[in-house]
Amino acid sequence: MLALTEIQRSEIICLYKNNEPISKIAKILDIHRTTISRTIKKHIDGEGLATKQRSGHPKLINNENRKKF
Repeated sequence: MLALTEIQRSEIICLYKNNEPISKIAKILDIHRTTISRTIKKHIDGEGLATKQRSGHPKLINNENRKKF
């Protein structure tokens, strides 16, 4: 499963504001209806469209170290 890009999120909100039904938005963008609903709910709740930084263990080999090998 791939995360939505900020552009996709803004397209969802734009179509939603133009009173397009969720099922039509899903067909236009080829994204599941649940994802559309969740994105709209986050927008209504004021969470914004920016991608949040993910937590987790940092990679042991980053691009800088990869060049050394």
